[in-house]
Amino acid sequence: LVEREETWWEIGAARGLIEGPWVLCGDFNTVRYPSEKKNCNKINKGMTDFSDFIEDMELVDPELSGGKYTWKKGDRHSTAARLDRILFSEEWEAKFRNIRQHILHRVTSDHSSI
Repeated sequence: LVEREETWWEIGAARGLIEGPWVLCGDFNTVRYPSEKKNCNKINKGMTDFSDFIEDMELVDPELSGGKYTWKKGDRHSTAARLDRILFSEEWEAKFRNIRQHILHRVTSDHSSI
């Protein structure tokens, strides 16, 4: 958790250097809500920290379509979560309207492209 908190802090510091619309995308290696992780029913500190980061940075986290999880592992995908996402500033959303996140078919990775 400490490494993730440092990452959120570093992104926040970098944001101060950027003017105008911006976007973050990739494998954040954490989820925001229990519903984004298979067989999870409790909120933990990592989820709270990630949600706080998104809200503090005033980022938009658009709805995901095409599936529930972007990462799957194990027999019959016994472990799965939404680790990958696209986040963007409100300025980005104003400039590029109707942005959607959609899960694409996995080819070789245990992560699905979005």
